[in-house]
Amino acid sequence: TYAEQRRVWNNELNAKRKEWAADFKQRADLKANQVVSERARIETEKAERKARKLIKSAARAVEVAKEEKQRVRQKETGLRRKAVVRAQRDFVAHLRKTAREEELLKASRGWVTSEDLDERIRVALENPRPMY
Repeated sequence: TYAEQRRVWNNELNAKRKEWAADFKQRADLKANQVVSERARIETEKAERKARKLIKSAARAVEVAKEEKQRVRQKETGLRRKAVVRAQRDFVAHLRKTAREEELLKASRGWVTSEDLDERIRVALENPRPMY
């Protein structure tokens, strides 16, 4: 009869629906597991990259510290050299100044003193010399 056929058909349809729902749930679970495993793989790769980056960063920091130390050492050496050159230049200037002072002292021995001024003026007026 129609009612029995209909009932059998509904039972088959319900069975197929249950089978489809179970298959859908299984696929969803499988997809969720894949997403979770993919996320875990990405996280581990990210952690590995971060660890490599930290190691690289630490190595670079050591290298930068060495470079900075070397740069400071070179700068200090340059400053010391400049200081030595400046001290030598100052010493030479002092020697020149002292030599000029001594030269002036020698030359000033023949200069006119206040006591001899009147006599020198009289002698110069009596014996004029051309200036050029």
